[in-house]
Order: sequence, then C-alpha cells, then structure tokens
Amino acid sequence: WIEPRRLRVDWSAMEPYDSGNVFAKILDGELPCNRFYESEYSIGILDAFPVCRGHALVIPKAKGYANIMSMPPETVGHLFQDVARVSAIVQKALGASGINIVQNNGKSSGQEVFHVHVHIIPRFKDDELGLRFPPSAKEMLNADSAGELLTSFNEAAASLKEAEDN
Repeated sequence: WIEPRRLRVDWSAMEPYDSGNVFAKILDGELPCNRFYESEYSIGILDAFPVCRGHALVIPKAKGYANIMSMPPETVGHLFQDVARVSAIVQKALGASGINIVQNNGKSSGQEVFHVHVHIIPRFKDDELGLRFPPSAKEMLNADSAGELLTSFNEAAASLKEAEDN
C-alpha cells in the first residue's frame, strides 16, 4: 500500500494544466456561468453543453491541476465532499432516480478542459443516455487476469512510493 500523499509523478504523457481554460476564467469572473452552489473549495454550475437536463459540473477553486492524480489528497477530499452535496441537490431538484458522477483525466478519457472537474449527470428510468457498461463487463474477472493486474498495480504503487520518498 502507498500512503495517500501527493504523488511525484512524471505527467508528461498527459496534457498539462491550461491556465487560460474556461473554468479558470469562470473562477476569475471573466466568463459568466449558471452557478447554483459554492463552498470554500468548489463551485457547482450548470454544464453549458449538457448531455441531459440538469447536467451539472463541480469545479474546484484550486487552480493548476489538469488531472485528479496531480491534486493533493486533501484537495480531492474537499472536492468530493462538494460532489456529494451537488449530487444531492441535483437529485432532489429533478427527482432523478440515479446520478452518474464522471471525472475524466486526459484527452483519451474524454477530458476537454484541462482543469479538474466532475460531471453530475441526473439519470431517469428508461433514459437513453447510453452511459452504461458494455455486456463484456458482466463477465467475472478470472484469477490469472487478476493476478497479472495485481502484480502490475503493486509494482506501480511501489515505484510511485519510491519516487515520492526520494
């Protein structure tokens, strides 16, 4: 196990923070938004390009973090406390029967704005958003595959811890 401290990792394979990004401009008051929540750490806004009615974003006020792995654990903790609050607001306001909480890291994951943010997507019975796992996800992980993954994950964790300690 590695302790949840800020990891010193080479993020060169991922996109860097863009200080001129739209969320930084919203936080600085340079761009308007439809804000409905604010705490010491985050804001909750309506997504300007929603995938459904009520699609919201939680944006941390902390700048300089393009992906969640680069954020200090305390900052991530504050962010997700606000994610829980905003999710409850969205669910109650719309009577949603479910909520998708989506947080993308890197262009290949679908991230378009390189300032950490979390999507809160209300879901309803029989909606057709398509944010579902494919049928292959119903197949149970076998022991050989699990063993290979655990070895790789443990090696990566040890490497991260070593880099953090140096």
